Amino acid sequence: MRDAQQDGMQAVMDNAEVGLALTREGNFEMVSRQFCTTFGIERDRLVGQSTRVIHPSDEAYDEFSARARPSFMQHGHFDGEVMLKRGDGQIFWARMRGRAVVPGDRTRGTIWVIADATQEKDQRDRLSYAASHDRLTGLVNRAAFEAMLDEATAKAAEAPFCALFIDLDRFKQVNDTGGHAAGDALLRDIAHALKAQLRNSDTVARLGGDEFAVLLPKCPIGRSRELAEKLRAAVDSYRLQWEGESYSVGASIGLVAVNGVHANAAEVLRAADEACYAAKRSGRNQVALAAA
Repeated sequence: MRDAQQDGMQAVMDNAEVGLALTREGNFEMVSRQFCTTFGIERDRLVGQSTRVIHPSDEAYDEFSARARPSFMQHGHFDGEVMLKRGDGQIFWARMRGRAVVPGDRTRGTIWVIADATQEKDQRDRLSYAASHDRLTGLVNRAAFEAMLDEATAKAAEAPFCALFIDLDRFKQVNDTGGHAAGDALLRDIAHALKAQLRNSDTVARLGGDEFAVLLPKCPIGRSRELAEKLRAAVDSYRLQWEGESYSVGASIGLVAVNGVHANAAEVLRAADEACYAAKRSGRNQVALAAA
């Protein structure tokens, strides 16, 4: 039977504007009115049940436990964003804060504060995406690509890779003749065409203007050259139909193998850029390998 103290605690919890729950040994002992509203589950369907019921899967529950356990051991509490599940199966992001009722003794129960954080996370994700992606093409932007390239270059002695620098041939003619709207349409289409030729592990970026770059992790020089030729052919075969006119461009591509010699991303891009201009000097629309 419930005692007056439990009834008083339940009343306090029910008047809170955030979801509150008391758990012990992996089961719900008490939940607040707002907690039930957040999850869309009636109180009598939660109390006495395993806390697993609010997690999307056994794997998600195990992952959460693996995060929470060391946090309690090291800091005495847990505070983080967790993917959870409502009663109707809808998945959402929640901010969870947990602290033992008696510090250092979780067997006496844990108080959890839970708030829906889906909107806040979505907004952060949108801002993060906007900061790391090119607005016109949706590709990774220069700053994000250089950060990825720096990280890969620092590990290149143990994990060699290849990188490409791509400069479109005759793009200025498209802008001059068809206008910037035509140029933008061509860049968007070329971005999609490049991405379609690459592996899921590869990253293609727009560096600015009509310049693109590609990071090819765990890709030997022979395979990288094949991919570079596929990219060149995809660009060469593309046609933009615009206001009764047909526009085309080529691709001069510089390929550099990175195996620990280059100090940073700037050196890798410089080597690939020099190879790209060697391709242009040799007649454009071809792939050139950077000097070893």
